[in-house]
Amino acid sequence: MTEPFDVIAELSSRRKALTVMEFANLLAISKQSAYEQIKRGSLPALQLGNTIRLNPKDVARWLQARQTVEVPLRRAA
Repeated sequence: MTEPFDVIAELSSRRKALTVMEFANLLAISKQSAYEQIKRGSLPALQLGNTIRLNPKDVARWLQARQTVEVPLRRAA
């Protein structure tokens, strides 16, 4: 059995800034949903000219703060 993908670990080890699309793809959410979080000020982001980038370590901390409970994986019957 393979381990589930750990988004927080992936982000914590990443050195390069994320685009909004990369962030949305990692979390399997829409790009629009990511932009809404940024616009509300909930998701930490940097605006560089017309471009928005996300610091992966800031995003990892943001996700950890919102993590609720771990849901155990169900085994196939």
